[in-house]
Amino acid sequence: MLLATITVVLANVGNVNVPACQDQVFKLCQRPVEARATEAFAALRPDVTGLIEVLPADLCARAPSTMPSNLCSGLPDPPSQVARLLGADVDEACDARFGWDCVAVRRGGMVGLDGPLETRPVLDACSDTGFTLSTGTLRVRGWPVAVAVAHPDSTDSLCRAAQLRDLFDAGLPAAGPALVLGDLNVDFYREDDASAEVMKEIVPSRFTALSTDELTSFPGAPSQLDATGETLDGDVALPAGPLGPRTLDHVLARGLGGSCDVQRVDGGGGMDHRAQVCSVAVPASVAPKLRVRRSGCRLRVSFAPARDDIRAVRLRLGRRTRVDRAAPFTIRAGSARRLRVQALTLAGPGPLLKRRVARCRQANSASTSSAATSTTLAARRPSETVR
Repeated sequence: MLLATITVVLANVGNVNVPACQDQVFKLCQRPVEARATEAFAALRPDVTGLIEVLPADLCARAPSTMPSNLCSGLPDPPSQVARLLGADVDEACDARFGWDCVAVRRGGMVGLDGPLETRPVLDACSDTGFTLSTGTLRVRGWPVAVAVAHPDSTDSLCRAAQLRDLFDAGLPAAGPALVLGDLNVDFYREDDASAEVMKEIVPSRFTALSTDELTSFPGAPSQLDATGETLDGDVALPAGPLGPRTLDHVLARGLGGSCDVQRVDGGGGMDHRAQVCSVAVPASVAPKLRVRRSGCRLRVSFAPARDDIRAVRLRLGRRTRVDRAAPFTIRAGSARRLRVQALTLAGPGPLLKRRVARCRQANSASTSSAATSTTLAARRPSETVR
């Protein structure tokens, strides 16, 4: 059963433009490119966007530019490039180390963003601290969906393998819906190195690749040598740079479906990556409905469809609270009328769901006789939905 279809975009918006953006660590530094990208994102209107290599506002203070076309030649307004690219009606969270790998959600939709990202620590196997892998939580109608924004090392395959292993084994929950958005710097469809082996092991067994093996990296395109940001590439069928035909940008999902297309979001020039633009199917199991049934004075709580990552449920009826770890989750009804239920999942608590329930007749009976009558009535209706 399908709950909704959302648009998810993953885009590495930086470049390898040596004459223009080297001082800004090859982030998206050119005004014309940013303006074209803003138009592209406005047309796409993504519900969820993963951005790699954005230009943090504080980087301009450390690396100002005298080029009029460079965003660091003045004070960008607003300071957040994520807000400039996607609009003011988004919530964003970026990696905690540098602030240049981010996730954003459009306000007013069914997807929300729950707090900041947690960035994985630098590993002993890695010497370059400029790459980050971060995890966080999206909310679909209040239910948690784990998300990762990943940009592992581009040159050291052993470091990259360790980073990917750490992300999947320690950074993300072991079960439940999840979305991985990343320039993973590995083409595990074609490559054969330590990081590719990690991906070949993990993706078929734990995740589904929504992205395909279509090329996403074009580092040798003509626009990469223009400091003004005005040059467009035209049709570039194959990358002219040293990397060869590689699929570096991947969208992986667990508990979600869909597919992606590779598209430009730079208006024809300025970025060395193409974006993954994805139509993601969200099944009803991501945000299941609450089902409450009663048998006598016992309330039985379940979720339909069931999520596979619920570790317990907190049930509160009046002043009584119970955390139940064995499905179906139950609580004994008394004289209270309001039931509050919250699932505790591996990715965090679910939404607080409320139901009004009828008082237990046994609890309110004044005599053994009336209690027996109540029991008889309950036996006639062993399982009825409480509304």
